[in-house]
Amino acid sequence: LFNAHLIIFGEKLENLVMNVTKIVFNEKLSLTGLSVLEGKEKIIHLYVEVKDIDQLQDLINKLSVVKGVIDIKRAKENKWK
Repeated sequence: LFNAHLIIFGEKLENLVMNVTKIVFNEKLSLTGLSVLEGKEKIIHLYVEVKDIDQLQDLINKLSVVKGVIDIKRAKENKWK
C-alpha cells in the first residue's frame, strides 16, 4: 500500500467535494487527507491509500467523469504529514 496525493481542479459546484469523496468510499479506499481551496475554481488535495498504480489509475478515471471536475494531477511528492 502507498499514499497517493491527487490534485483535483474543478468548478465551484456545491456538491463537488461530496461527489469526489463518495467515489473514494465506494471504492473502499482509505482517505488519509483532504483539503479544499476555493478561488476562481475549487482545488481539492486528496490523499488516498492505494495498493498499486492500477488501482490509482482506476480511481483517477472514475474521478475524471464527476460533474465539475476539470483536471486531475498526481502530485510528485506526498507532503502530507
